[in-house]
Amino acid sequence: MPNRFPRPADLLTAAACLLFAAGPADAQTNPVTDAGFDALAADTTFYAEIPMRGVLGVDTPGDGVYEALKSAADNQHVTHAVFMIDAEEGWLLGKDEVGAFGGKLEITAVVRNALAPAIFPVFFADHIYMTDASLIGNLPLHLYLAEGSEEVDAKQIGITSSKLASAAQTRGHPEAVAYAMIDRKKKLYFWRDDDGEPVLSNERPSNAQSLDDYRQIKSVLPSSTLTLDRKTSIEIGLAKPIDAFDPFIVGEYLGKDNWMPANQFGRVAIEISSVIAELEPLREEIRAIDQSFEEIRADRRNNSTEDEGYIQWKKNLDKAVDQIDAINDALAEVMDHHPERHAYFTGRGGRTILADPEAWQADADQAVKAMRQALGMLSRLNDNFDDLSDREFLYDLNQRIQVINERLNGIRKHGNATYWRDHAEPDLPDDIYG
Repeated sequence: MPNRFPRPADLLTAAACLLFAAGPADAQTNPVTDAGFDALAADTTFYAEIPMRGVLGVDTPGDGVYEALKSAADNQHVTHAVFMIDAEEGWLLGKDEVGAFGGKLEITAVVRNALAPAIFPVFFADHIYMTDASLIGNLPLHLYLAEGSEEVDAKQIGITSSKLASAAQTRGHPEAVAYAMIDRKKKLYFWRDDDGEPVLSNERPSNAQSLDDYRQIKSVLPSSTLTLDRKTSIEIGLAKPIDAFDPFIVGEYLGKDNWMPANQFGRVAIEISSVIAELEPLREEIRAIDQSFEEIRADRRNNSTEDEGYIQWKKNLDKAVDQIDAINDALAEVMDHHPERHAYFTGRGGRTILADPEAWQADADQAVKAMRQALGMLSRLNDNFDDLSDREFLYDLNQRIQVINERLNGIRKHGNATYWRDHAEPDLPDDIYG
């Protein structure tokens, strides 16, 4: 999706900022100001955009979703979150990640595709909107469980589907749909009551022939669980239509005036957490190799030359594990203090207008300090990999951490608004992305 962030801020604040910003911003020395923030915020509904794309748990780690939601919930100016969902694979995101802030934030899910585990954030949202040609469903939960007995599988499916159905019911969505999308043994039946309102059930009613518009809802995909398209989802009362995959237009559908993105921390949190998520399996792989060398050494205790080589190899493995731990800890610190967590407006000349410049500066300084620690330890890990393996193995990881570093320093130097408007690389257009 194109980088649209400056647009709504400029539309809303163009006139107001002529009053509050005395002149062009000196981005080098004073990139942020609080002048006019309170007046602007009084009439604004801030939302946090949470992108959920690709493979959940990898491209969109649960920790990143949680941190983005937590940041929004902790910010007194932010009242809404918008899940932008275009995902078909991955791991389950449940109550701990997406349902932990119910009541603190009003959540809207905008769905291009929400298949398999991506149905979880949909049912934890208060409002569901679907774009043209979008799909929801297709999570045969039995395929996601570790191999076990039929009784154990049935119990786990029952527990998980009940949790999702409960989340759906709490937020006003038909729980029978959630059950049918997870449990292959559940069917979905539809009819209308005497007032013409939709009724949904997983049980076939005994008086089916006398009911108005009675039918079984069939899956649009050849899967063992239910998948719905937009037309059927709207018809049964699960979702509403939306014209584009764009969080900015959600405000119009919700009837909110001055609907504004608070920041782009959701994007930043996903970027940082995806690096942490990638480092963790690397750490576990190195630990497994380390353990295997313990066994090899036990078989070769009488060969001193090989034993000496083992000792050095093990030292490098141990260092790699410690280095990865240190990088992850430093990146978590970056996320905790990232200056993009603050809600802000775009002022005259691209000036960033936010509530507390001193707190912003303290966060920026702390995040930069932690980033330096991460980069220093990454350099040591690169050097260590010269002895362990090919450094090119870490090339992609290095590139992604450099993007995190460039964003952080760009925001600190230019201010949030100017950075995203003039310095950040734009997102890929929707038709190229997916």
